[in-house]
Amino acid sequence: MDRNTLIGLILIFAILGGSFYLMKPSESEIKQEQRLQDSLKRVKEGLPPVADTTKTPAKTAVNTNQVDSAELKKPFGAAKYGEEKIITLQNEKIIAKITSKGGRVKSVELKNEKNFDGSPLILFDGNNNRFGLMFNAAGQNISTNNLNFQTTDADVSISKGDSKTVKFRLSYNDAQYIEYTYTLKGDDYNLGLDINAVGLQNLIPQDQKTNTFWTGELYCIRKRKM
Repeated sequence: MDRNTLIGLILIFAILGGSFYLMKPSESEIKQEQRLQDSLKRVKEGLPPVADTTKTPAKTAVNTNQVDSAELKKPFGAAKYGEEKIITLQNEKIIAKITSKGGRVKSVELKNEKNFDGSPLILFDGNNNRFGLMFNAAGQNISTNNLNFQTTDADVSISKGDSKTVKFRLSYNDAQYIEYTYTLKGDDYNLGLDINAVGLQNLIPQDQKTNTFWTGELYCIRKRKM
C-alpha cells in the first residue's frame, strides 16, 4: 500500500467518523423517540399514550383591566366601574327592564300586543335610550346615565290589584347618594319614577342647576302591506 492510498483511507475514515458524530441524535431527541415508541406500544395494548412532560405549560392570560385609582378619588368615581345588572318588572300589560347602567329603563314590551309578523311588540330597547341627571360636583361634570347604580332588588312580577317597587342607588358615600325608585301597578301601563337626592347640598353648589334629560328611539310598528 503506497503513501497516497494510506492518506486516502485515513481521510475516508475521518469523514465517516465525523458524519456519525454530527448525525448522532441529542439526548433530548433520544428521549423523545423513546417516548414515541413507548406510546405506540401502549396504544397497541389499549392504554393511553405517555404524556409529554417536556412541553412548557401554556401561560395563563393576565387580566390587564385595572381600576384607575385616580378616577376612584373623583366624585362618583367608583360608579364608573362594575358589571351591568338588569331587573325585570312585569305585570299583566308590560314587561319593563331596568338596567343598573344609569339606573334607567332599558326596554319596554307590551305583553298583549304583537307586530304583524307575530313578534313581540317592543316600544324601545337598547343603549340608544339615555336618561339621567347632569350636574357639576367638586369641579367634575357628572352624567348619571354613564354611571353604575347599585340595587339589591330582584325581578318582580306584579298581579292585578298589587303594586311593587325597585330601587337603584348611585352613591357618593353612605350618607350622600341619588336614589331612583320605580313603581309598577298590576294593571297599569305607567311605570312611576321618584328621584331622591340625599345629602348632596354640600357637594353641588346651591346656585347650580341640575338638568334632567331623556332621549330615546321608539320602535316603529310595521304594518302589513295590502
